[in-house]
Amino acid sequence: MKIAKDSDSVEFHGHGVLVSPGFRDGTEIMAKRTCVACDAPLDAEAIQVKIGGKSVEVCCTDCAQTLTEADASTRERKD
Repeated sequence: MKIAKDSDSVEFHGHGVLVSPGFRDGTEIMAKRTCVACDAPLDAEAIQVKIGGKSVEVCCTDCAQTLTEADASTRERKD
């Protein structure tokens, strides 16, 4: 019985994701920063809120309050 050889075992020719333009300078892999509550783009005035012991960024005081209240509600249920 013959088993087909995996295609990844051929010689590397320098094609693909690892050598795509912009990869080395990070321009293609940088993710946009968005609010964890509403997914709006974040700017320089992003607000940091501690949720579950971790710091997250939100776009406005309304989103900060919503997350804080949701976290408090979740903690009350666990107790």
